[in-house]
Amino acid sequence: MTPYPHPRKPGKIRATFLLVLALMLPVLLFLSPLAAVAAEEARPAEGGTNGREGSDPDEPWVATASVTLDDIVVQAERGGPPETDTSLTRVDRKDVTAPLSKSVVKALERDPSIFRFRNGRGDQSIIMRGFDQRQLLVLMDGVPLYNAYDRVLDLGKLPMGPMDHITLVKGAGSIAYGPNGLGGAINITTRRPGEGPLFEGEFASSPEDDGYRFRLGSDARINSFAYHLDFGGVFEDGYHLSDRFDPTPNEDGGRRENSDSENYHVSGKMAWDLSPSHRLQAGGFFLKGDWGVPPNVFAANPRYWRWNLWEDINGHIGHAGRYGAFTMEETLYVNLNNTELDSFDDDSYSSQNARRAFHSRHEDATFGATLRPAYAMDRFPLIGCKAVARAWVGARYDRHEERPAADEPETTFSVYTLTVAPEIELEPWDKIAFIAGLQADLEIPEKIEGFDPDDTSHVGPLFQIFFRPEEALFLKFQATRRARFPTLKERYSSTLGGRTPNPNLRPEKAWNFGLDAGYRRGPVRITAGAFYSDVTDLIEQAVQPGGEEQIQNVGGVQYLGTEALLEWTLRWGFLLRADYAFLHFERDGDEGRLQYRPAHKGTVGLAYAWKELVDASTMVRAVSGQDFQDPDTGRWGRLGAYAVWDAHLRVRPIPNLDVWMNVENLLDADYQNAYGFPEPGRTFWIGLRGHLG
Repeated sequence: MTPYPHPRKPGKIRATFLLVLALMLPVLLFLSPLAAVAAEEARPAEGGTNGREGSDPDEPWVATASVTLDDIVVQAERGGPPETDTSLTRVDRKDVTAPLSKSVVKALERDPSIFRFRNGRGDQSIIMRGFDQRQLLVLMDGVPLYNAYDRVLDLGKLPMGPMDHITLVKGAGSIAYGPNGLGGAINITTRRPGEGPLFEGEFASSPEDDGYRFRLGSDARINSFAYHLDFGGVFEDGYHLSDRFDPTPNEDGGRRENSDSENYHVSGKMAWDLSPSHRLQAGGFFLKGDWGVPPNVFAANPRYWRWNLWEDINGHIGHAGRYGAFTMEETLYVNLNNTELDSFDDDSYSSQNARRAFHSRHEDATFGATLRPAYAMDRFPLIGCKAVARAWVGARYDRHEERPAADEPETTFSVYTLTVAPEIELEPWDKIAFIAGLQADLEIPEKIEGFDPDDTSHVGPLFQIFFRPEEALFLKFQATRRARFPTLKERYSSTLGGRTPNPNLRPEKAWNFGLDAGYRRGPVRITAGAFYSDVTDLIEQAVQPGGEEQIQNVGGVQYLGTEALLEWTLRWGFLLRADYAFLHFERDGDEGRLQYRPAHKGTVGLAYAWKELVDASTMVRAVSGQDFQDPDTGRWGRLGAYAVWDAHLRVRPIPNLDVWMNVENLLDADYQNAYGFPEPGRTFWIGLRGHLG
């Protein structure tokens, strides 16, 4: 096996990127009017103000260029949020029942296209339309949210309490959110300053699992200054398995082995409105904890792992300004992730004398900057239609430092990524709009002793057409070419000598196509969509004759699927919701299989609300079987289908105080989302939530 099988010529790659950048320069200059012109346009007209307040309702395009600092820009807002469909969805905090008991990954699981599973290191990870979390761009307030090593972070540890909403851009979405989103992007937006009550508190307990959670929050606005602060924690002795679980040598049932966890978070965001047209904003999120990694219940040689330190710091500072029809958003950001993982000899978790025992420390850092200029025009040159031109320009530095074992030297790997992504949106008339764009990425890995990786670039187009033949109906078609550069783990990891590094991996690339339709009339809303993705140079671990392992480009995979959603507001405060997703894939080689891609997923839910005093909901989620690969033998198997029933009740006995109860897995189903990792059985949570001001 050749560890560096794909030599390339970095000079040509850089030249290609510079050529694309040169071609984009006129566009960027077009998006950056001279300061004198901008100042003239920014001057308030007599009798009015310029900016969000006092804008002329007859000039929506001039006044709607987004000034958000923390949201993904997917299309001009034109007086309201973009039309949601199966490829662009939004999960609002108020729509997630009992948010204190729900993590971000639980909220995401409500979407039919997302499948959640537990990986071998105890993290809860997701797959969206066939793309796993490595292939998705996960952001918090527009800032990359991952560890720089493998671009995966446990979304099950992030609470929903301090979050405002989550935006999902699937497959062929907008390119205006950065590099490496091969299959789409997920942006988690934290609470906006000054929009909540002065004081807010929540407490919840699960008596059977000896667990409790709490959260305290505060919002205020003082003239042009506003803030949001949030503090909370989770302390659990472990979760219980279903009573139907059959004991194994690694798990005797009852409370799940080594499933305890403790963590707390601190979140905050501050905003200063310097004028109606300028805003400064700073925000940060800090999570720290320690927890066990439950062993695979079937493994011949189970892992006895514990995270003795896991912390993540995510922060940004930015400015947004409007100069008449031109807006500019500038953001600086950082994400730091530090972990300490211990592997023990046995299930006593007390000694580290065996060969497989270790103490590993990883330190990851990401630093970056983005510019998001936009220019709204009432008359685009030559065509004469309304238009918005915008761009996403960014630079990022990822660094990973590791000490695989206490007696081994520290190693550092790092990479630079540069991106230029302009796009133009045209509205020839009220019923139709077009978006066309181009994204150019350049990746420059730092050369270190023993490795000499090449620079890599990618250029991909975007096209979208949005058609609304009548007010109640819309159609959307979109296509894009995306790429994902290999992670530092995929390039350099040797897993303590058990794998051959491959620093010259080629990036994964994908053509993504989507067709969506939506219909809303009276109490009924229906959306449906179909998608197709063709992935080449897929990056997976390969085993060669002789038992050598190496992460390689192993061919391609094609995903084909559909999604549908029905919402029906019934009489007397009832809401019926049903959704369904179908996924089919064909993979080159390796028996044509991929792990944890169920073909069918569907949910049916019924909610009831009465005068904001009582609300109740119940939901059944059904998932078909999926393939898995046994980590001990390498053989493929299949997990069975399952259905889970959840219920929620909230009452408000007095103003400003809610009492609620959640029951998850009401029928105590015994099921697995990943081979060897059974999910919790029936789980009760009761809680209080109140606020002042």
